[in-house]
Amino acid sequence: MLLAFLAPMLLALLNKDVIETKVFASSTNLDSVGVMLSILLWGSVWGITGMVLAVPITAVFRIHLEHIQHPLPRYLAGKLGKSTAMPRDSASARARETEVDVAAVGPARQSTHTPVARPGGGDELL
Repeated sequence: MLLAFLAPMLLALLNKDVIETKVFASSTNLDSVGVMLSILLWGSVWGITGMVLAVPITAVFRIHLEHIQHPLPRYLAGKLGKSTAMPRDSASARARETEVDVAAVGPARQSTHTPVARPGGGDELL
């Protein structure tokens, strides 16, 4: 008789606390602990609606934090889950690949801007 009450309860807890958080975490690149904490946070703010929207809100928040050019938001995004942003080395390599070689273009297409010394500052292009 006791097993009839405990078995469904234990299966429901296992499903809710372990299996669902792992599935949500893997599909959204969030950490399992981050998923649980986001459900607690957004549930305390908005109740049941917050619990339903917790994972999508946190996933969007993590993606937004990854794209801010400051170490603290990137650190927080890293703590929330796996990084999906392009590493800086890859971005700089892509920028180098797309740069136009001025010598290959020829003198007709080169820039006509010349450096001019200003009294108040350094050399600037005009």
